[in-house]
Amino acid sequence: MKGEKEKKSWRSTRRNIRSPSKDFHKSSPKEQKTDISLTKQSIKTDLKIFYDQEAKKYHQTRKKYWKEGETLVNYIQQHFQGREIRILEFGCGSGRFASYLSEHYTGNFKYQGVDLSKELIKYAQQDNPNLEFIAEDISKFLPLLKQESFDLIIGTSSFQHIPSYKERLFLMKHFYRTLKYEGLVVMTNRALSEWFAKKHRKPLLNAIGKYLLTLGKADWRNILVPRTNKGKTSTRYYHLFSLKELKKLTDFSGFSLKECSYLDKDGSFTPKSREARNSLLIAEKFPLQN
Repeated sequence: MKGEKEKKSWRSTRRNIRSPSKDFHKSSPKEQKTDISLTKQSIKTDLKIFYDQEAKKYHQTRKKYWKEGETLVNYIQQHFQGREIRILEFGCGSGRFASYLSEHYTGNFKYQGVDLSKELIKYAQQDNPNLEFIAEDISKFLPLLKQESFDLIIGTSSFQHIPSYKERLFLMKHFYRTLKYEGLVVMTNRALSEWFAKKHRKPLLNAIGKYLLTLGKADWRNILVPRTNKGKTSTRYYHLFSLKELKKLTDFSGFSLKECSYLDKDGSFTPKSREARNSLLIAEKFPLQN
């Protein structure tokens, strides 16, 4: 590890990497025009309600074999060579990745999982009693963490629920701050594919219609998927990232891009978005130079 003076000197040469702002909740006039109709807070409230209501079912469906999890753990294993690492998972859900990691990662690890849903956290803690889980909004939790305190930050199908560009960039910059040098941020998100378009045809058409009605001011990649349970309707928000958009977020937050591609339903790499289920982003906190 280099001295503090060298760190400051190296960081000063990075291009346009600003310190994470704490006021991402305050949208600019331009961002307000392009935002979706629901407020950002109501989006998160609806997500919490949905996952609290569906926690038992969600937990049961996550018991199946997970090929994508194997792909992720293999990459993590290769990068860290089985050494002891500290891991932060955002949107950890009912603990599927934590369980998979416990079974397949060959080294020791310390883990914290964060999720909005208290009910999902209960299942995660039940299945992984030796790991730490916290029911909290990751955007409130992350700024409280010490600088360079984790080796790996991961989110599987969770960054897609962050409701604004400003908050996504805020999180990415805090991921950078919180990671140690040569640490990784890894995430998967739903891709705009034939599968997604077929499953959520009406919400997708609604988003495209709003984009056309607002003459391009509304982002057609912001999808609101309704779900009714026991007479109560809640809405899940998705932002369908393009690979280009993920690459820009990576670049603007200071990371070095390692992988940005699509995964199919079997967790294998595919070059075509229409065949994909998820996108995969892997970025590294740029190491200090000698």
